[in-house]
Amino acid sequence: MFIWRTLKPLSKWWGTIFLWAFAISYTQVYVGVHYPLDVICGGLLGCGIGMLTSYMYHWQAGSILPDKTTSI
Repeated sequence: MFIWRTLKPLSKWWGTIFLWAFAISYTQVYVGVHYPLDVICGGLLGCGIGMLTSYMYHWQAGSILPDKTTSI
């Protein structure tokens, strides 16, 4: 979530990172390492922490995009 919220202005393809996370989560349930509720709660907790961290990052550091008012 942090990577997506931070880097999405640079490319529209950063949303595919959720497909990677879903694939790993699905395989953990499929091979019997975790229960589905474990994976769902872990995903929600991770998304919440990622959102909170991205808000703090954007508040502290600002945007990663260059300022358009300055010329090189």
